[in-house]
Amino acid sequence: MQTASAFIRLVLTAVLALAGAAAPAQPKLPAAELFFQEPATSGAQLSPDGRYVAMKVAAKGHHARLAVLDLQTMKPDVVASFNETAVGDFRWVNDKRLVFDLQQTLTGPARAEHGPGLFAVDADGSNFRQLVETYLNFVKPGDTGTPLLTWRNQLLRSQAPRNDDDVFVIEPGEVSKEKVDYFVLRRLNTRTGRATEVDAPLHAVDWTLDAQEIGRAHV
Repeated sequence: MQTASAFIRLVLTAVLALAGAAAPAQPKLPAAELFFQEPATSGAQLSPDGRYVAMKVAAKGHHARLAVLDLQTMKPDVVASFNETAVGDFRWVNDKRLVFDLQQTLTGPARAEHGPGLFAVDADGSNFRQLVETYLNFVKPGDTGTPLLTWRNQLLRSQAPRNDDDVFVIEPGEVSKEKVDYFVLRRLNTRTGRATEVDAPLHAVDWTLDAQEIGRAHV
């Protein structure tokens, strides 16, 4: 009986030893700060002609910047960056030009540290221009001779890339604690900064425009 018990203990010991040897090593847990870092690249968008890819890039010690990769040379270039804040949303205006705003920092319910503004730049980093002021003048514009649109103007999202340098922006025309009554639609040239109001239904709150400016208002 003792011999049988000793044999069983020996078998169990061997099985446990083999199980321990076969168990994979526990992987090292990632550092907590990795979950709060910005991705190295994000939001990639192909230019209408397919030559460039615009994206946001982040690196340690830098806010997110706007970069463009030339797919013919495979050379990436940072075309816009700010020391105090990060690039926010961006989109192609046409084959060679982009518009973008700044990332908003929320400081409380429905409150932000600054308005996002609106800026434009060519795919090679040239012809940079501010188009819309930032709330509290977070970014100081240069003297271009053309007044900036007020910080309440925002880029109309539902518009197709165009063959010219224009985009469309909307601004609430009447704002109170109770409501926003109507919006003003403007056509904005991203090179000159000049804007012209578009004849549109007053009480619409959004528009959808194609490359020929044929649109639909949402009331």
